[in-house]
Amino acid sequence: MSTRVIALLSSTLSLFLGGCQPMSSISGCDPDSEDFTHARELTGEQVTTFAQRWGVEDPAMISCDQLCRSSYNDQRGWEATTVEASCEMQLETDMSGAVTSATISCAGEGIEYYCEGRRPLGHVELVADARAGTIALADHLVTCAHLEQASVVAFSELAALLTSWGAPARLAARCQAAAVEESRHAARISELARRAGATNEPPAPTQTPAPRSLEDVARHNATEGCVWETWAALRASWTAARAEDPALRAAYAEIAAEEAGHAQLAWDLHAWLIDQLTP
Repeated sequence: MSTRVIALLSSTLSLFLGGCQPMSSISGCDPDSEDFTHARELTGEQVTTFAQRWGVEDPAMISCDQLCRSSYNDQRGWEATTVEASCEMQLETDMSGAVTSATISCAGEGIEYYCEGRRPLGHVELVADARAGTIALADHLVTCAHLEQASVVAFSELAALLTSWGAPARLAARCQAAAVEESRHAARISELARRAGATNEPPAPTQTPAPRSLEDVARHNATEGCVWETWAALRASWTAARAEDPALRAAYAEIAAEEAGHAQLAWDLHAWLIDQLTP
């Protein structure tokens, strides 16, 4: 039995870390992407906001590439990874040279903002109509806040299970500390979601009954911890470096450091769990 379990854990990890194949309802390693065509009329205030995000003091000096990326992200909620050279924009200014309106027409490739982390055993995925419902970035942040709340449950439950199995106290304590950090992440991201236009709070996580044996938890930790916590740390770091909104960058810079700690915790748990399942 133990040899079979270890083989299952190894194959689970290799699916994600080696081949990055999808598994049940969990997404693969790559975020969704699309070829986009974007055309939009913008107000002077919107152009000014976008220019500020790029550190451009004079909105009239914003480039077509910058305006395309910002407008696409604002409307779609995705990140433009490339913008074709055919990008066209028209800025209208008043007598003082201030931008009063603009039009943008561009095409390129975009990827979806991506957030994952440790979900509890029996977690029920959030359905689309339970999100913010109107603004793509707000929808994304509501989903992320929901998943952070789910991680609070996951770490709290894991701490209790570890204690019941006589695991080293330091592992249970680290899980309890991670739950506190995830609660802080959820509050921070909920605030960002409201700032982005979300009109409702993230739904509370729900669960269905799920097996909780040592073997079940080991497999769950391999995917939700070793894979998704590690991925969450990488994605948080990417958002901290690449998000246009300074508030998003600042929030995710803090989150990334703590998510990296959660990822390390998952691998430490993996080592202990494997040891318990080894004859």
